[in-house]
Amino acid sequence: MKFQTLPQEILDKIYTYALVSPSAIIVHSSRFIRTWQKDEGKSELDDKCHLVLENQRDYEATRSSVQDLALAIIKFNRTIAADAASVFYSQNAFSFEGPHDWIPIISWLEAIGKINRGHLT
Repeated sequence: MKFQTLPQEILDKIYTYALVSPSAIIVHSSRFIRTWQKDEGKSELDDKCHLVLENQRDYEATRSSVQDLALAIIKFNRTIAADAASVFYSQNAFSFEGPHDWIPIISWLEAIGKINRGHLT
């Protein structure tokens, strides 16, 4: 019996087991890192500095939030990919953590495409 010939209810249970996380999937995580930087053009004797805030992305948070999911199933073939992606995007919660910034959210929504955006709830 081929995988795709299984009844849809069973396929959906397989996709749910393989692709639905019990906690939110972290799509983007970042934090501000504070550092003091010496003012440019100042002599070594002048100790004036200014605070620099750098937004640093945390890739490990994203990686660890999906490590227990079988995401490779989405790449199997077009039919399975479409069914699996539907379950993945409709049944998971997605998180954007850190300082508020619309750019990662907009970029992700564009990257997942119109069809997958339609599955988001």
